[in-house]
Amino acid sequence: MRTTPKLLSVAIIALVTLGACQKSSTAVDEDVADARQDAAEESLTARKDAEAARKKAAADLASARRDGAEENIDTRRQVAAAESDAMEDKAERDYDVATTDAEGRHQVAMERCEKLKGAELDACRSAADAAQAVALAKAVAERDARLVAANNNR
Repeated sequence: MRTTPKLLSVAIIALVTLGACQKSSTAVDEDVADARQDAAEESLTARKDAEAARKKAAADLASARRDGAEENIDTRRQVAAAESDAMEDKAERDYDVATTDAEGRHQVAMERCEKLKGAELDACRSAADAAQAVALAKAVAERDARLVAANNNR
């Protein structure tokens, strides 16, 4: 069987194009591992920031409570304000952690989708986006409920 140069060129172009359209399983696995690592590092940073803020809020609250040992209305207001501030700070820090976690899970899910193609790829991406939207909505709702509680504590 004799192959013409033109037919051979078309075959080579087709193979190169086909290979460029889809990531290898190893590359996708590496991307998933990188996304996991990035998500873990970002979550750890967010958790450390939240913990430092919680410790500061706890120290401020303890200080306000010590100052509030006197039974006067002004001191009680200071204690309530410090408690409310601590509650607000915790709500915001927990929100930061939740959104960071949601972003990390979304990145990992999107990397996993890269093994797929066509309608399966679209469905995988849609599912990842939907899961992220739910996680973010839940984080917003929890934060807002805590902020309302903090405001009512004043």
